[in-house]
Amino acid sequence: GFGMIAGQLLGGLLLSADLFGLGWRPVFLVNLPFGVIAITLAWWLVRESRAPAGLKLDPGGVVLVSAALALLLYPLIRGEAAGWPTWTRVSLAGAAVLLVAFVRYERWKTDRDGSPLLMLSLFHHRSFVVGLGVGLSFFSVLAPFLVLLTEYLQSGLDLTPRAAGLRFLPFAIGFLSASFASARLAPRLGRAILQLGAGLMVTGLLTLMAVVRSATLDTSTLAYILPLLIYGFGQGSLQAPLVNFILADVPPDEAGSASGVVTMLQQLSFALGVAVIGSVFLVALGPDPGSTAYGRALDHALAWNIGLLTVTFVAAFALPARLRVRVKEAGASA
Repeated sequence: GFGMIAGQLLGGLLLSADLFGLGWRPVFLVNLPFGVIAITLAWWLVRESRAPAGLKLDPGGVVLVSAALALLLYPLIRGEAAGWPTWTRVSLAGAAVLLVAFVRYERWKTDRDGSPLLMLSLFHHRSFVVGLGVGLSFFSVLAPFLVLLTEYLQSGLDLTPRAAGLRFLPFAIGFLSASFASARLAPRLGRAILQLGAGLMVTGLLTLMAVVRSATLDTSTLAYILPLLIYGFGQGSLQAPLVNFILADVPPDEAGSASGVVTMLQQLSFALGVAVIGSVFLVALGPDPGSTAYGRALDHALAWNIGLLTVTFVAAFALPARLRVRVKEAGASA
């Protein structure tokens, strides 16, 4: 979460700086030093652990799930621009077939040598399954919000990358503050902290929509502080506790696989959110956008975000009222 937010700020500064005349390239090259630092710190600080039983690679599972996700995401990303031709429907159907084949293969792999890419026994834990559903609706909101608001600020309001990046500063402050506070509040509030976070995010989006719709406020830097601060508080309150709820019932020996599923869910949700809500934005924008088209398009996209966060709020009722302690054991073992 912090990386996504810091990326908005740092990315805008790097684009405006145009280091060594490289243009947009430092936005990606900056990952190299951060990667080296992360690897060094992990080698130094993370304790070595070993599985109780020897595990084997699962190349068959990797190929099946990778092909399924490619067939799912590509038509969602390209389908709108292409006019949803026949190949998009064939691709989506092929994705469904491969996902079924992946599950069957993983069941066979489990029976054969106990080293599947995905441990299907994870789906026997109710909190894990419900938490994934809550996570799908929540994580699908995050990436399109950042991408489309940035597009609106730069293309709709003609802000520089640096100015657009700095608009996200209240969001970063709210997110970090709430993330630290949620560690103390989650044990007391239970699932209510998830619903509090979703409610704050919806409040922030509604306030932002009012700003974007206003002919006088949409260009004011100060007008964006309150909605982005509230939205940041909401995301920070929801994100970390949600992962803990997902892993709450997972036994320590399955924690590693469960963490991998959560990571995959996040990345898949980001891609799905950008593809689907991004298509909504582009359709509303139209082929020849005028001066007010970007605000109208963002308004449509934010309405979809609000709908997904409402699903998050309601679905959270299916999670346990209180967070179990077992998640700490699982997290330590992972």
